[in-house]
Amino acid sequence: MPSLGADMEHGKVVEWLVHPGDTVHQGDLIAVVDTDKTLMDVESFEDGIVRGYAVDLAETVPVGTPILSLAEPG
Repeated sequence: MPSLGADMEHGKVVEWLVHPGDTVHQGDLIAVVDTDKTLMDVESFEDGIVRGYAVDLAETVPVGTPILSLAEPG
């Protein structure tokens, strides 16, 4: 879970914008996260192929928790 604000301590994924098997590139939108203050889009920090989700929808997790698993392209 990326930090999407200075005082954000946790968040929850409310929508996945990618699915296992999808190819993503740095900057692509991958999820919508509820920060308790607003809904925010989350971008991929890396290129890769989505292997799976590391958290369930609506599961509250602390900042720093991986939310998605990526495999290297190719």
